Amino acid sequence: MAIKKLIKPKEENYLGFNITLKSTTRKGDLVYLNFLKSVFKTGAMQITTEKAVVLESQSEEIYKFQNKNYHVLHGTLVRYVILPTDQWYNEENKEIGTNTDIPKGKYPHAYRTDYIFIPAAHRFFIKTHSKISKSLVIDFLDKALRRHIEGSETINVYSISSHNSIQEIIDSFKITALDITITYTNDDSGDSAAEDIDKLLKGANAGTSEIILKPDASGDLAKDSKLVKGLLNLAKENGTAIANVIKTAGAKQTKIITSNFPEIFNLPIIENESRVLSLFKAIMNKYRNGKE
Repeated sequence: MAIKKLIKPKEENYLGFNITLKSTTRKGDLVYLNFLKSVFKTGAMQITTEKAVVLESQSEEIYKFQNKNYHVLHGTLVRYVILPTDQWYNEENKEIGTNTDIPKGKYPHAYRTDYIFIPAAHRFFIKTHSKISKSLVIDFLDKALRRHIEGSETINVYSISSHNSIQEIIDSFKITALDITITYTNDDSGDSAAEDIDKLLKGANAGTSEIILKPDASGDLAKDSKLVKGLLNLAKENGTAIANVIKTAGAKQTKIITSNFPEIFNLPIIENESRVLSLFKAIMNKYRNGKE
């Protein structure tokens, strides 16, 4: 009898970013929708001395979830290199001067990837690309979105850290130090301990908080405590955590930085269904299932 070979379903990988607006006058899906529409209209933004990023295209879809209609934006994101025109070295005549031969509006080392934005979950996703880094996307979104906030509003952009990086800290033999930077959520923390911390931050009007925990004479932070678990789970998508840990008895101390371990969203490719719709359904079920 022939043995059937199992064929692994095809999938695409996406990186996720959480965008959170702090405002006393504006809130809701349409605010986030218009934010990213404004970023698209703004055009290219120089992020470093050499690199620029632009939302090259943008389309809008409306999908239904739990009998309500939701907007989704998607398109392509491009990063490229900006070459300075001055201080070029000419090997032939040994001179340093201005390069006037660079074609206007043309840039080298350009790479393109897909993006999907779900305003109802305020999550921005890009299809993973080896030449487009997580940090570059964060810097782009942060810089671009800040151009469109009003008055005393603030906006935070964090990459979504992997669950494994959080669990590795919790499962360690000892936590010898914990440095967490977090912001409160838009009511989607999901974890009960994280929700308690979230409520305390909101009640204190604490936009961004840095919390440093060091153990007492025991030399070990209580990993099962509501405080430690709540802070770590909140930092997964609403901040960063840096932990000094001893993973096993007798091991040397090591450092875990959760932002170095982004969550990879594996999106199965479903026949006759767009990637945008597939990701929308997955994300709405994860963050908005039963929550209005």
